[in-house]
Parts: sequence; C-alpha cells; structure tokens
Amino acid sequence: MADNGQVKAGKVFSGLYQGLYVLVKIAVLALFVLACYFGARAAYRFGYTVFTTGTVEAAPGRDVSVTIGLDMNDRSVGVYLKEIGVIKNSWVFFVQAKIYGYKILPGSYVLNTSQTVAEMLEILSTPAEAP
Repeated sequence: MADNGQVKAGKVFSGLYQGLYVLVKIAVLALFVLACYFGARAAYRFGYTVFTTGTVEAAPGRDVSVTIGLDMNDRSVGVYLKEIGVIKNSWVFFVQAKIYGYKILPGSYVLNTSQTVAEMLEILSTPAEAP
C-alpha cells in the first residue's frame, strides 16, 4: 500500500502538470490569434496597395529611361524599377502584372515617377519604338 505522503505528492504533481498543460495551451492559442491578426493586417495592407493607385512622386515627376532586357521576367523588372526609384514596391508591380495579364516586352522605354504602376505596365507591354 502506498504511503499517504506519496499519494499527496502524486496528486500535487499531477495538479501542477495539468495546470502547466492548460497554461501552455492558452499561450499557444494566444500566439495563434496574434499571428492571425498580424497576418491579416499585413495581407490587407498589401492588397490595398495592389488595388489602389500610388505614385513615387507628385506630377510632373521626373522622366527615367529604362531598358528591359530579353532575359528579364516580371519579377526582375519590378526589382529593377524599384532600385532606380520608379516604383515603391516590386511585389506590387509583380502582382499587378500577373493579375491584369500584362506581358512585359524587352526594349527601351521612358517612364515617369508620377505614373501609376498600371500606367507603367501599359507602357512596358507595348512594343518599344525603334531608335
């Protein structure tokens, strides 16, 4: 037969274990809720920037000459345009190109920092004029 002290100690440890288990479950649930909240907020902000018009500078802006190479895809064009300061977000450029079905063509173009991404995509999907 078990000692009465051992039974009490077993119940105490069992109660502590159950309490810790509940606390861990609550902490995991709280982390999940926070991750969902911040993830939804980030997704909303990104979606908002994709579907609203925004420019780098107010009109009249500045003209920038760009050359799109044969080896460049939509993503690399977006990165290039962000690096030279024509757009704010290369991912927005990439997503808009895919959503609206633009096919970016190689060539030399003149873009303006007061143009929206949609306007730039329209220009970049039109065959460049020969010099």
